[in-house]
Order: sequence, then structure tokens, then C-alpha cells
Amino acid sequence: MFLTRLLLLLPLLAGTLSADYQPVADWLQRQDGAFLRGVTSVQTDRAEQYLYVLGKGDMSDFPGINVFTLPASGPPHLVQALSGRLDARGLADARRLVISPDDRHLYVLKRDANRQNGIGVFTRDSNNGEIEAAHFGPGYDHGIFVFNDRGDRVFTRENGRLLVLERDLDSGRLSPLYSYPTTAETPFAWTDITHAQWLPEQQMLLVYSPLDTDLALIQFNEDGEKTGVRAMRVDPNFLIVGHDLTHCEFSRDGRTILLAGQPRRLIYQLYLDLDRGAIIDFRATDLGPFDHWGGEYWDRYTHTAFHEDLGLLLLFKKMDAKPDVVEIGFPFAPNEPRAHMGFARRGYFQVDFFLRDGRFVTFPDLGMIDILNQRAPGAAYEVVQRYDQTEQDRIVYGPWDLAIAPNGIDVYIATMDSGLYHARQNPETGALTDKNHITCPFSDEAGGTMDHFFQQLELTDDGRFLYVQNQRAIRVLQRHTERGDLALIQRVELPFEREAEYFEVMAFTLTADQRWLLAFDSRGRIVAYRRDPESGRLTHDQNLDPGFDTMTPIFDASSFALTDNNTLFVSYSTGEVVLFTEEGEAGWTKTGTITAWPSPVQGNDLHALDFDAQRGQLWLRDFEQCHVFDWNATRQTLTHVDSFRFVDSDMNPIAPIGSLLFDENRVFFGSLETPSVFVLEQAAGRRTLIQRIDDSPNAIDFLRGIRALAVNPVGGQVLVGAEESRRVTVLAPTNGDPSETEE
Repeated sequence: MFLTRLLLLLPLLAGTLSADYQPVADWLQRQDGAFLRGVTSVQTDRAEQYLYVLGKGDMSDFPGINVFTLPASGPPHLVQALSGRLDARGLADARRLVISPDDRHLYVLKRDANRQNGIGVFTRDSNNGEIEAAHFGPGYDHGIFVFNDRGDRVFTRENGRLLVLERDLDSGRLSPLYSYPTTAETPFAWTDITHAQWLPEQQMLLVYSPLDTDLALIQFNEDGEKTGVRAMRVDPNFLIVGHDLTHCEFSRDGRTILLAGQPRRLIYQLYLDLDRGAIIDFRATDLGPFDHWGGEYWDRYTHTAFHEDLGLLLLFKKMDAKPDVVEIGFPFAPNEPRAHMGFARRGYFQVDFFLRDGRFVTFPDLGMIDILNQRAPGAAYEVVQRYDQTEQDRIVYGPWDLAIAPNGIDVYIATMDSGLYHARQNPETGALTDKNHITCPFSDEAGGTMDHFFQQLELTDDGRFLYVQNQRAIRVLQRHTERGDLALIQRVELPFEREAEYFEVMAFTLTADQRWLLAFDSRGRIVAYRRDPESGRLTHDQNLDPGFDTMTPIFDASSFALTDNNTLFVSYSTGEVVLFTEEGEAGWTKTGTITAWPSPVQGNDLHALDFDAQRGQLWLRDFEQCHVFDWNATRQTLTHVDSFRFVDSDMNPIAPIGSLLFDENRVFFGSLETPSVFVLEQAAGRRTLIQRIDDSPNAIDFLRGIRALAVNPVGGQVLVGAEESRRVTVLAPTNGDPSETEE
């Protein structure tokens, strides 16, 4: 069965993925006080509502057990942190957790099975998931500890013997029932078994020994008594000499077995006939040699993670957080392998596993839980054009802003050093062609020798007027709605006397009802202009007073946010956010100042504001996280609903630059650190990074210094203006079947 669902674990490295994959980095959660360092074992209940983690605390090497809720969305919540020091018998040397099939008991297995308290039995509260120590007794081998389907028998080892234990379903206590030594009929010593799985339909235990790559089916009756053994050995002619296949994964029905090891990146697929007790098919997939970046000592797999329904096998390497990823088909249909896909953990523990719903859970060496999530298929984006030259061989230098007309054809590009460009876009293909080039005179009357700089554009909803930020002035241009041609009808300067200290228009915005234009200067002053909807002309109405004397610069359009009901949020470097509200003919009035924010908002670090009009939510960015608030326009109140980090698939932080672009369920933004465009998807209250679009390896930084993002209202293409790269890149939606995002 070929993979039919998209798994979004994989890298944000565009151009290396097949069309079936798009990346995601979900969320991470620090749980202070929990035992999340040195994690060695993790279990969930059958419903996957609770997560049980065996690890160590921040300040101690002594182990403890954490209990977390595991909601379908959002971060896990710590409900219990049980320290081994609380009990004289303790959890010292604890190695593995196992939950009984009925979810009533949690078993803690020690590394030293011969200790008097080598196993701990904990009762489990089904209402809140909490556990309580009930019994400590003689231990058993932590490597093999398998329940039957009824949960009343346990198969394990003790002193080299195969042991069948009887479990009391009420107390959870275990008592020996049968003991079997290694005999001539067994294909290998019981001590060599490393993997085992109970097959309820056949009442068999399937076991694997890597010593000679041996398999066996051990038959039991209903009482748990061994009635026979069927040995299966892989033909050594199919194996590479010296290949140590220490890693094994079984399918649920036991008919497919996956083996891997070292020194080569080989995946073996074995298919079994359980009735005959025979291997009926054998496949080998060679992923090529290890990278040898750290010497042969590092060139080996440490552990694996397998999700049968998704058909994915992840193989993790020593001191390398990026796994090999292989698609597995059932039965007899191995897909082409995909290796070094780029998904990375932030640590090197032996615990990484899938939940049934496709989420992937890992525990990096940072005292954290990282969960990467699967998403439903959706449109991704690919590069269709890099617009750089006009027909007259003129280069578009330094695009700072973009505006697209309602017809989806006329595109206006503001540049920092070569005026204003008018291009035409094909709404179907997204291709741009040059139409016109506008520059301004270099005269004092026009505002100085820098007056040909264009920094920001605002186009009215009806497409009739274009407002251009032009150093000290705002230019009002009338647009021909068919041809897209522009004509200057007004030039407005800020109503301040020219001073020795230089000032300029830093940003401006039209209100949602288009009756006002608000402008911000380089000293933090705010000017409100009334706009005539018929002529498009601006009339100075008032200056907005923040209520304090500090002249704090408004650096760009990301320093303020405007709601659709004309409430303005302005962020100052003092850590204050000032609210202004438009009250009809009375104009704009300061209605509040926010100086304190709920945890975890870092008020002094706030540096960007955005408003998602579709959801009525205010987004605040500090230097650590993004915080989302529901805005109640009637009560003029904000309610904190979410905080998250912008991170890539390696869980490295991303610092968005400028304003965010909201488009239905997608959020687009550029990055300070990398020449990339990131696509965030919003669904069911969750925000998931689904794509990163990078520069082509054959091009030189086409996406460096992203200043502007705009969506074509007709074709849905996303235009990206990169100031440092001096290019406009066109991204087209692929409607769920994305091709490579690089040229």
C-alpha cells in the first residue's frame, strides 16, 4: 500500500522533497520541575490520552516518572512528577516503563533484574492518569517484557530462561507460572532475544535475535504453557557479511519484519507465512554508505520509529539528529527510499515514537517535549518566476512594498532607489511583465534629493487610488481602472515644521472603511488624515497624542496594528502599547495604554503587531514568541488564547521580518536569518508551519531581505519583494500536489 496521507515531519529544505511531503514544526513545551532529561522510556495508555515518561530532573541524576495529559491539540500538561526519592525502594536504576493492556497498572523495570526491588508495580487512576506505588518485588529482564492480549500472562526472561508470569488483574502482582531453559529445539539462546511481539490470533510469541539474524514463533496454549517452537533463519546468502542487524520492527499482524543495523545503511524487509512458520519473501533496500562525518564510531543507527498506517520507518543515527526516512509498502511493495530528509530532533536520546494519529513525539536534551504533527493535504507553493528585469533591461532595485489591483493584473512595486514600477501579471500563470516606470524629480520642492525613494503602497479596495509613501511626503495617485495607469493628484507633507533634526514618513495605513489614512513619522508622531472617497484626496484632521513625551520611533508598519472597526494599537519601545479608537466626527481618541501583559508575554520585548481581521485576533511578537489574543470590539478587551514560537523543522527559532501576511487559513512571512518564505497554516485553533521556500542553489539570494508580501486576489499567487536581492519572486499555489519549490 503506497503512502496516501501526508506526514509533515520532514525538512523545511525546499527542493529535496518529493511532491508528497510538506514540512511542519508544531510546538514545544518546557515543563519546569519535571523529569525530562535523560529520558529512557515512554509509554501511553491505550487511548493515548496520557503520556508516562521515565527521565531525570534538571538538578539531579536521580530518575523520576512524569505523567502528562496528551490532548489532541496543544501542548501536554504535567499532572504528576513522581520522584524516586519519595520511596525507600526508589526508582534508582529504573530502565523501562510498561503499561498493562487494561491500563490499570504501570510496571517499572530496573536495569539490574536481580535486585530485590527489581520491578515496581504502580496502580493507575483512569480518571486523571496519576499513578501510585503499590508493590515492589524481584525483577525480570527489562529487555523482554510482553503481555498477552488478555493481560493475564507476561513473557519475559530470568537468568537465561524464558519465563511465563501470571498477573493478578486486580493488584497487578506477578508470579512465575512456567520456566523454560534453552534446549536443542530452540534456534538460539533465550538471552539473545532482543525483540518480541505477541500475536493474539495465533497465540504465538514472535521473537528476534540479531546474533545470527534468527526468528522464531513460540506457540502457547491458553494457560500460557509453551507447546512448540518454529525456527526461521534468514538465508545468509542474502545478508552482507558483518552486517549487524540490531534494529527490528514488527507489523501489527507479525507478517512483515523490518531490520536495520550497521555498518551499511541497509533496510531488510522480511515477509512471513505464520501458518507455515517460514520466510516467504525478502527485500533489501540500500540507502548508500554512511556519511562518515564523525568516523566509523558514529556511523550506526541507534534506534528506529515505525508507523505502519503511514508506511514510514525512521532510522536515527548516533550523534546525528536527522534520521533516514523510508517508505514501506504492505505487502511486497517497498517504495523508493528517501534518506536524510532533514527532520531533526534536538537531542540524541533513545526515545522517539509515533502516536496512532501520526503525531511524532521526541524528547531532546533540553528538558522539553517536542511534538511534530501531521496535517491534512492543502495547497503548497512553488516558485514560478523571479522578476528582475524590464523589457528595457532595467533592474528592479530594492523592492520595499507591493500592491495588486482588484483585477489581479496590475502590480505596483515600490523601490528604494529607482522609483515606482508598474507591472502586469497573468492571473493564471502568475508571470509578470513590465508596463511602466515612474520616478520623481530631484528638487527641494519635491522633498529633497532622496525623494525618488518609494517605501510603502496602499491601494483602495475599489482600485481607483494608490497612496505612496515618499520620504517626507505622501503622494496620492489616481489609477485608471482598466489600463492601470497612474496620475498624480495630490502631494501631502506631514504637518510639522522642518527642523534641524531630520524626520520622514515611516509608515502609513488606510483604515478598513477607507475613510482615514494614518501616518507615522520617524519620531513616533501619528497624523490622521480624512479621505474623500470620491476624489481620493487627503485632509489633515488631527495629530494623535500617545500621552507621554518620549519620542519613540515607529520603525515600520509592523510597529502598529489596525482592527477592522478602527481601533489602532501602537507599540512603543518603552514596552507600552497605546490604543486609539475612531469615534465618528469626533475623530480619534486615546482609549487605553497596556503596560502589563499576562504570562508568558514579555512586554518590554514587544516589537511587532499584526491583526488577523478574518479571525478578529491581535498577534504580538516579542523576541521569544508570538502571542495571539482575541479582540472584543464591543468591550475593547483582549483575551490571550495562544503563545507559540516560530521554529523550523530542526526546532531552530525563526525571526519573522516586517509584517505578517494573512490570507484565509495561511500566514506568510519572511525571515531575518535565512533567505526564505515561510507558510503557516491555521486550523482548529492550531498554527502549523507547513512550508519553507528557499533560494535556488543555482541563484544568488533571490529572497534575501524580504520587505513585502502580497496575494493576488484573482490567481492566488504570492508575490515576494526582496530588497537586498533586488528581485520580486512569484509563488504559485500547487493545489495540494506541490512540485519542488526550487528552480
